[in-house]
Amino acid sequence: MYGYERTIDNSRNDGDDVHVCLPYDLVSINMKVGNLVRSRHDHSHHGIVIEVAPIETRIDHGDNVCKVQWLDGDVSFEFLKILEIISEGR
Repeated sequence: MYGYERTIDNSRNDGDDVHVCLPYDLVSINMKVGNLVRSRHDHSHHGIVIEVAPIETRIDHGDNVCKVQWLDGDVSFEFLKILEIISEGR
């Protein structure tokens, strides 16, 4: 990380590679309304982000959830870590 020095207890160094396990609440994903996303589990399942950190989930999950309008018509709340951004909205 640029500008920050952190010591992470659960890391290991295998030669040239450094492996680090970060808790999900330290992972920052730049998710914005209008992004075209897909599920990490089903790459054919595409949708558009319609809300980030919705009030319905903010108390329990903070900013780690977004509301997605899937192209098949369904609307669901999804954790950011299971979504991949295909194209960023403007």
